[in-house]
Amino acid sequence: MAALATAALLMMAVTRRPGLVMRVIAPRWGRWLCAVAGIRLEVEGLEFLAHPAVIVANHQSLLEVFIIPAVIPPKTRLVGKKELGRIPFFGWAFRATGQILVDRQDNAGARATIDESLAHLPAGISVFVCPEGTRSQDGTLLPFKKGAFHIAMKLKLPVVPLTLDGAHLLMPKHGWLPTPGTVRVRISPPIDTASWTAERLDQHVSEVRGVIAQNLAQLRAG
Repeated sequence: MAALATAALLMMAVTRRPGLVMRVIAPRWGRWLCAVAGIRLEVEGLEFLAHPAVIVANHQSLLEVFIIPAVIPPKTRLVGKKELGRIPFFGWAFRATGQILVDRQDNAGARATIDESLAHLPAGISVFVCPEGTRSQDGTLLPFKKGAFHIAMKLKLPVVPLTLDGAHLLMPKHGWLPTPGTVRVRISPPIDTASWTAERLDQHVSEVRGVIAQNLAQLRAG
């Protein structure tokens, strides 16, 4: 992990192009670390990530720090809590490559950070958000916050639900070392947001959460 993060920082220092660094490093980072940890990914629906979108996913484990870059397109900015930026090597690379880090304790500040980041977002970039806001203790789907859906409306991008299961078993919320095993990932078709309105936002959030909840039940049923 340190070697890859250092490579990312060095590339950033030389090129000053965070997008290039993400395209080169992120997929390799995710796949290599999953392989080292003995994590096998079963992914379906990758074709639904072919175009820019706001990707929303359930949040089960810190392992997703490696799993998600192995799955999503390199031209994606991730929204995460500011504490991630303090993790040695990984966090430094996360900050250097233009990921969106917010203070969950400061709602107004978080919105300002997101608005500023979106204003400078290059064309053709997707945004990844975990709308639960925190990891589930046991893999149960938590209520969704609305930030990701405001982003989709602001950017006029579709929402792509991404459902994963199994990560919470391999590395629970308070665990430190992963157990080898399989994580299943299902990517659903894009949901058009062109007709979404702020007045019906709760309904839109419920619709997307329902897709992920249904996928989660089906993945667990085999």
